[in-house]
Amino acid sequence: MSNSVLHVMNGDASTHLFHQSGLLGDCMVWREMLCEGPTHTEIDSEKFWKGRLGFFQNFCQINEKEYRAKTEQEINRFKGKSYDEVVFWFEYDLFCQVNLLAAITYLHKEQSQAKFHLVCTGDEIEKGLYKGLGEFCPQDYPQLLKTRIALNESSLHFARSVWEAYCSEDHSQLYEQVLLETPREFKYLQLAFEWHKKRFLSDQTGLNFIEERMLKKMSQSPHDSKSLVASILKERLCWGFGFGDLQYFVYLENLQNFYKASEEGVLLINKRGLEVLSGKNKCRSEERSNYKYGNCYSNSYTYFVKENKLVKA
Repeated sequence: MSNSVLHVMNGDASTHLFHQSGLLGDCMVWREMLCEGPTHTEIDSEKFWKGRLGFFQNFCQINEKEYRAKTEQEINRFKGKSYDEVVFWFEYDLFCQVNLLAAITYLHKEQSQAKFHLVCTGDEIEKGLYKGLGEFCPQDYPQLLKTRIALNESSLHFARSVWEAYCSEDHSQLYEQVLLETPREFKYLQLAFEWHKKRFLSDQTGLNFIEERMLKKMSQSPHDSKSLVASILKERLCWGFGFGDLQYFVYLENLQNFYKASEEGVLLINKRGLEVLSGKNKCRSEERSNYKYGNCYSNSYTYFVKENKLVKA
């Protein structure tokens, strides 16, 4: 393998392991979190970067210089270069799958002459056990590369169509049209977007699945904020989101109307929280912030839990 191969990695941890593996080729690190906040279909446009920068400044108080260095400048390093092959290294969860759609959409345009392949880890190595790229050893990476799947023009155009649907205000079309035609190359895409449904407001509580889990944990045992987030990260019920601790801390902050912290830092669910969690008195719109996924707000749909269905609010 020569340096005419571009490897698009899902993060810094997998990139470090890749470099230790002895495999050759250039590495682009896709440092984004496109499953959260506003997006634009045309990646690398000024509108795209401006929207993402504003989101990150509010989400985690990152400054413009740091954000652009980690994202825009990383992508710009490869402009003007031509590759024979592009290999995407991503994982099964919602976080990675949305980033994958964007990466494919961008690189298909920038490297239109290349052959495209996908390495996507999940349960194909050890049946029943979902594994991320960071859970493999460097010595495993050459074998992972051998499992790469070719992405033909039809698959590449499909990825763009899902990305465009995700960037729209109408997420019902994801389930009613686009994802019904998912090619077998995208083994985990439909599963990932099943988790996406759970981020909309439940018909039972008016909260999303993650917020419900946090309140339930508060009601069951004592936690401070760090131990609560650590517990959520380990929980099998939330594995499909693929979120990091930062995202969960933002969700926790959004629940401040439903708990209070003791002097020792223990999070105590309050009466209002118990009412909402039990379904006796659903959360009102003014009691929580409204998240944005692509260009769709979290209160745009109601998630009917028993039917596993999104309905326009």
